[in-house]
Amino acid sequence: MSIKTQNPLVGIIMGSDSDLPIMKAAADILEQFNIPFELTIVSAHRTPQRMIDYASKAKERGIKVVIAGAGGAAHLPGMIASITTLPVIGVPIKSSNSIDGWDSILSILQMPNGVPVATVALNAAKNAGILAAQVIGSFNTDIAEKITLYKNTLETEVLEKVKNQIRDFVEVCHYPKALDLLEKLATGKMLRSKLILKIAKESDESDEIIRLCAVVEMIHAASLLHDDVIDEADTRRGKPSINALYDNKTSIMFGDILYSRAFTELSQMDKKVAYHVSNAVTELSIGEMMDVDLTQSFNSSYDKYLIMIYKKTASLIEASARSAAILIGCDDEKQERYASYGKNLGLAFQMVDDILDITQSSQTLGKPAMLDLKTKVVFIKACSGMV
Repeated sequence: MSIKTQNPLVGIIMGSDSDLPIMKAAADILEQFNIPFELTIVSAHRTPQRMIDYASKAKERGIKVVIAGAGGAAHLPGMIASITTLPVIGVPIKSSNSIDGWDSILSILQMPNGVPVATVALNAAKNAGILAAQVIGSFNTDIAEKITLYKNTLETEVLEKVKNQIRDFVEVCHYPKALDLLEKLATGKMLRSKLILKIAKESDESDEIIRLCAVVEMIHAASLLHDDVIDEADTRRGKPSINALYDNKTSIMFGDILYSRAFTELSQMDKKVAYHVSNAVTELSIGEMMDVDLTQSFNSSYDKYLIMIYKKTASLIEASARSAAILIGCDDEKQERYASYGKNLGLAFQMVDDILDITQSSQTLGKPAMLDLKTKVVFIKACSGMV
């Protein structure tokens, strides 16, 4: 069996045609990127001379990357790597005689120094195809752009899962108006979810990670519903706010629904996650109250401003980062590092938001400009070197 497109750049080989159902995923993704490839059977044990010929001549034929799939003893990727200087990507396959796949994983993974094989997860031929495409993309800008677009699409798909999870959480209320309000709620950048997914290395789309994203986004949305009432804002992210579409009471009560549903789901999650996220909501609420208090007179304290934006914005982003680290099993030191990153990201995010609030129009911002100016006066002075 052999498949070959014109002027192939990637060689896909496997030890047996029984490996084809797995290895086809590599061919499919390369086809999606319009990268020419060849696919054939090359056995390290049954056709050793063919294997040597293939590896030694691949480079002069124009092949840039070799993807080699093998199960059981899985010698093929390593043997190819020992003959050619081309990058070799190994795909361990769980074959019929495999020891639960571990034999092929370790055989490909544990290569001696000087003979590297980039090893993907068990049966992960699609990832091997993506990695091969990225190698090609390092010298081909068209392919690089296609990979960037593909990865952006992946993020969109995962964020769509988060939105669907939020809808499922609200649907449990059996209150149609809540779903109607959710549809009218403006969707933002979902920064907190993106941070959680980044920490979870993007590939971890477990139910627990998606649930954490949904819970945090519901809490954030609830705080904005209340914030719009406090600020008397009639737009949010370029769309009419819920209080503008309905009234303040509806906005407040819908915020309470989102808060309560988020806490119900949070109570079923890891105990540490539940603590840190719920504690951040307390900080957030205090931050909102501080924001209101600071509007009563011009704020002259930079320290008060920093405390306020930490509580109001950064605390939930900090808790999101820490919670993601907890769920993926990071030790205490790594949890602290991720939490610190989340905190500083949150502070920076709010400072940028405040700068935009006083330098950009309402149309650009998608919300009323120049809100809470009194709380930002000391920050404005700091930015201009007056403090």
